[in-house]
Amino acid sequence: MASPTEEFSNLEATEPASKRWPDRITRQGPWQPLSDPLSYEGPPSLPMPVQISDKASLAPFFNYLRGDATGEKPEVMHEPGHAEVDLLEFSKGVAYNDGRIDLCKMVTGPPNIGDLMNALRSYASGKHFLLGNNIVGPQGARELAKFIEERPDQYETWYLAGNCIDPRGLEALVEAMVKSPVITNVWLKRNPLGPDSAEALARLCTQSPALRTLDLDQTNLGNEGVAKLFNLLNGHGKPIALRNVYLNASGIGAEALTEIGKYLRHSELESLYLSCNPIGEAIALLADGVKESRTLQRLALQSCGLTGSTTAILLDAIKGHPTLQTIDIGQSYATEDLDVRFNWLEGEEFATSLHDLIICGQGTGLRYLNIGYTPMTCEDLLNITEAVISNPTLVWFKVDPLVKGGKSRDEVKAGLHLKKAMHAVRERLAKNVAEQYQGMSYEEFHNGPKRFLLSPPDVRYIDSVYRNRDAGMARRGLKVLDKWWEEGDETLRLVQEEGVEL
Repeated sequence: MASPTEEFSNLEATEPASKRWPDRITRQGPWQPLSDPLSYEGPPSLPMPVQISDKASLAPFFNYLRGDATGEKPEVMHEPGHAEVDLLEFSKGVAYNDGRIDLCKMVTGPPNIGDLMNALRSYASGKHFLLGNNIVGPQGARELAKFIEERPDQYETWYLAGNCIDPRGLEALVEAMVKSPVITNVWLKRNPLGPDSAEALARLCTQSPALRTLDLDQTNLGNEGVAKLFNLLNGHGKPIALRNVYLNASGIGAEALTEIGKYLRHSELESLYLSCNPIGEAIALLADGVKESRTLQRLALQSCGLTGSTTAILLDAIKGHPTLQTIDIGQSYATEDLDVRFNWLEGEEFATSLHDLIICGQGTGLRYLNIGYTPMTCEDLLNITEAVISNPTLVWFKVDPLVKGGKSRDEVKAGLHLKKAMHAVRERLAKNVAEQYQGMSYEEFHNGPKRFLLSPPDVRYIDSVYRNRDAGMARRGLKVLDKWWEEGDETLRLVQEEGVEL
């Protein structure tokens, strides 16, 4: 589990497979904004619950970074799933021979961030810095900014999710980052940036010469902040390096979508992630921008409270698109935790638009299409699966009916045929994979190249042994991932306060 979108899409890794999913989605039904209003400020931008590490547990890794050869050095191992990559794993901290420095979830906190950055000053092999969920706070942001100012040519990737970085901390980071000619990836998920950070973020986008991937998931930008950010980008008037933007769980509504749509018309954006936002029928505002884009490859809209009729407008705009390959309008496993709403995609308009999209022979051709659980009739689903069976480009397709069978004779008959049709779908997808990936099996594809249909190649630079290990254990039922801070825990407040002893 690496990128933000992978985390939104694959939270099943932390949840047991459950028959309750259809019940939960059905119980919600189509989102009704008037009777069920949602906040446009976005969900809270809290890091995962952690405790700050003591200095002794971090010392072996810090000593290694300093070049201290007197300490015990761990055995060289291969990264799981990547035999070509060697790594050294200490009690807390991993160094990879591809330049990644991984301290995700090791929680340096404010007391240890200065020591970490001092140690890194002696380490010349680092290129990708992974500091996810380390709650370093404003003090840590200043330490990071100082390091970037001193070494603008070294680190390309800064994975800073869950670090309690506030608007002041962001300002310091942006001031340093825009001077770097090599920074390509900045990941800021779950930091409390707020709407007032829009100007600093616009500066980061427009003045960073190499920045191609920016993660702003769950940063409390809100509808207001996202709208302002893209308004500023629309007014910039010059090409920028930005290609991939993560805006999941950001409180996006009509105002922000309008500005994003304008941006798509003239930008070179390749990936746009908008899952878990209170979008609903406002999705139609994005249609023209997507249609006019000549570079967009990936579009994710899981659990945005979408309904069939307005989503059909978007699908009609996408049909025959010259570059779009990945469309995800399924359900997110984080839906209820983030207090957003499932998609409810049904109706004749939607079914027709989806069918026409799949059979359209123009454009680059869809390769990844996720519908997820849907209230569509079995008759409509059968028509959709038959379209997939004839599609020569799709290599990933997922749809699950909320209701098995139906009352009418035709529905019962369609339900009986659907299982057989899904088997034929799997055979067609496997055939397409073999043709597009030099004879690769579907299992090999699922465990490898599929990832890069949903995510840009940059996600490889933020792969963390720690995050992947936790996700794997949770998937096997060996670990429960903490989601919520305990009542009365003062850690976050103390991290945000200057000069407080922790």
